[in-house]
Amino acid sequence: MVVLVGCKHYNLPRGFPDIDEMSDILVEIQIAESTISQLPNQISVSRSNSPGYFKFILDKYGYTALEFDSIRKWYAYHPELYLKVYDKMLVKLSKEEAGLRSKSDKEKELEKKEAERLAEERKLKNLWRDSTFLSVAPTDTFDKQLPFLIDVDTLELKGVLQLSALYKFMKQDVSEQPKVILSALYHDLIKDSVFQQIPHSFNEKAVNLSLVLRDSISPQTIEGYLLYQDSTIQADVQIRNIYLENKVDSLKKKSKEEETNFLKYK
Repeated sequence: MVVLVGCKHYNLPRGFPDIDEMSDILVEIQIAESTISQLPNQISVSRSNSPGYFKFILDKYGYTALEFDSIRKWYAYHPELYLKVYDKMLVKLSKEEAGLRSKSDKEKELEKKEAERLAEERKLKNLWRDSTFLSVAPTDTFDKQLPFLIDVDTLELKGVLQLSALYKFMKQDVSEQPKVILSALYHDLIKDSVFQQIPHSFNEKAVNLSLVLRDSISPQTIEGYLLYQDSTIQADVQIRNIYLENKVDSLKKKSKEEETNFLKYK
């Protein structure tokens, strides 16, 4: 014998979820289906519509897959009631989506602020005070080796100097084994230098150069060349994202190539 309970003008079989609970269940199933549809190797719709596939949701509300299948069929036989369930489900889904959008917007704003903070922090750490974008064209009359000199006498630098930049050679360039040179001149007038050959490519390439500083004395100036080669050679190159940083905690053992380059220019 089926015992019925009142639900406004309808009588629900005992143990069946009322409109609110039924809409809650359908909302969770809808969210689960939406999540599954965005995963790689998407699960088929026929499978995702199976009540048994959402056993973890049904367990939460105390129904088996077979019981919930009967519940859905009963509601389907009462379309006016099912429409109320559907309307409630849409309202709840709208609130859920609004909450997710709000959370997503807040997360994006936090990520944006954090990115801006890190960019500003990185900018402040950059010892390179000139323009971070330079270009050399065949018609230029300035020193195409791009020498630089930075006074760091008051900074008491320790650790490692790291110079990085992005190089892109243009079509009119005929450079031959151009190099980047980074030097530290100390108060005792001894200069330590390292160099690295720049990849000659029409595609943008990164160059990174490290110079280990002395422990007992700080450099007076940092100097070098961004494009060291015969000045009579026709150069056509763009250099951007020039960055010079002192990393106190980045002491490392030089590679064989760095050690060789260091000794050549010492």
